[in-house]
Amino acid sequence: MPVTQNPTQEALASVFKDVLALDDVKGLLWLSTEGEILFRQAQDNHMAQVEKEDWGAIGRSLTRVTEVEFFYASDRVYLRKASRGFLLIWMGGMAMADMVKLNVEVALGSLG
Repeated sequence: MPVTQNPTQEALASVFKDVLALDDVKGLLWLSTEGEILFRQAQDNHMAQVEKEDWGAIGRSLTRVTEVEFFYASDRVYLRKASRGFLLIWMGGMAMADMVKLNVEVALGSLG
């Protein structure tokens, strides 16, 4: 069942719980197309630095990108463009990227 137009933080936590439960997934960041943080969840204090980044600039520079994997500090990051912005998943070296991508696809499908 799709989540409403403006989902609550609790609804988003429910949508992304399977992604966050995968082995070696360290955190998740969902951004609007303008770079506003819509949802953030991480293990411990792992992503404390991410709020200091200019995510709007990153979003503007990736307008034609659908998905990409890159490195941020010592983590792998999977970025997936969605209808409402961008989803970034922080992963360690042992995370199974294909499982992350599959679970992201399911989660984004439930957001409508």
